[in-house]
Amino acid sequence: MRGILIKAVFWAVATAAANSNCTDGLYMIVARGSDEPAAASKDGLYPVNTGSPGYLAQLIAAQIKDSIIMGVEYPATLNDYVQSENDGAATMLQLAKDYHSSCPDSKMALLGYSQVCDKNNVLVTDEDTNPYIVRAPN
Repeated sequence: MRGILIKAVFWAVATAAANSNCTDGLYMIVARGSDEPAAASKDGLYPVNTGSPGYLAQLIAAQIKDSIIMGVEYPATLNDYVQSENDGAATMLQLAKDYHSSCPDSKMALLGYSQVCDKNNVLVTDEDTNPYIVRAPN
């Protein structure tokens, strides 16, 4: 039951966050690595929920006017890796789908570490350019 509640909270946060305004710049969805803190760094190196990939996103945003950085809220833990990975991948996918649905002509980039899309997952688009994650068979 707790897992369902946690997923519902992630879903609600992802959906609310993804319904932001469209941007003329690049919309970057960024996921931190395992055990990286969710809080923004004190020295401003990265935004909330982005971890070290958020630093790269900020460098990109400095080069592409009107870019937006969206952190993926998920556990990013090694203690319950499979659940954390599933939550991260589902949240990133929902953020991508929601933004694409709201802003179909905008540009989007996904940055992050393996938990949100491990070696067995590939983010692809269908003929209508709707993003989704495909899990390769083991």
